[in-house]
Amino acid sequence: MRFPVFEFHAGGIHGPYRTAEIYGQPSGEDISELSRAGVDGLIVLPERQSRGVLELGALERLKLRFLQVQTRRLIGPLPEGLLSSLEVLWLDGRLAEPVVSSSIERIASLSIPASSIVGHFSALRRIEFLGLEAIATSGRLDLAKIPSLRRLRLDFKKSVGGVVPELGLDGSEGIGEVDIEGAAAASFDCFRSLHGLRRLSVQPPRAQWSERTVSLAPLAECRKLEELLVADCGQIVDAEVLGSLPALQRVTAHRGAFSRWPGKQEWLVEV
Repeated sequence: MRFPVFEFHAGGIHGPYRTAEIYGQPSGEDISELSRAGVDGLIVLPERQSRGVLELGALERLKLRFLQVQTRRLIGPLPEGLLSSLEVLWLDGRLAEPVVSSSIERIASLSIPASSIVGHFSALRRIEFLGLEAIATSGRLDLAKIPSLRRLRLDFKKSVGGVVPELGLDGSEGIGEVDIEGAAAASFDCFRSLHGLRRLSVQPPRAQWSERTVSLAPLAECRKLEELLVADCGQIVDAEVLGSLPALQRVTAHRGAFSRWPGKQEWLVEV
């Protein structure tokens, strides 16, 4: 067989999926061979030389549950027949037509460029992990009313300017991990309602935040917080809150970032 098949757990928790790897656009013969092998997971890797649109519509014949695409080519429209069976969709590439959120209701894990999905995120009723890449807006991100969501990753473009006015997390209190790269929330108030939050990483562009003041007071409500990474967030105030968090194991920050240095603490890591 040209495509060795292996068992794959997406994110370590979803699956197992009977998975194969393929380079570039699959041919009709490729699809037939993958179908005979009973594949329900596929990783599409970039070719050495790539040109034109990457057409993946024929993959709907496979009834895939897991699909990962890495490409420098424009990805052609993904048909509803392909999307409707997916539990995991990880896209590293540009889509010719955005995915409509209501067409992927079965999705449990989604990583996708922010410009490649339209519709309300609350339509993703089974989603546990959401990763939005290359976010180009500094406006409100409405991530409310997603009770199944457990992990959230937001990666912002440099053009955003480093701040997100509002994340809109009301009704998504089940989130346990939040990673924000390239920007920061206007305040940590948006995390106050996340009572199950265990890990929080907020990493805006360092050069932009030398004089910004960030209060940690809202984290007093996050009693399950274990890890906090705020190394480049600016001037940190209300750090005494950290001493009241019973589950806290690790805080990573710059010594000069605190308006009042917490002193020697087992959980404090200076960078």
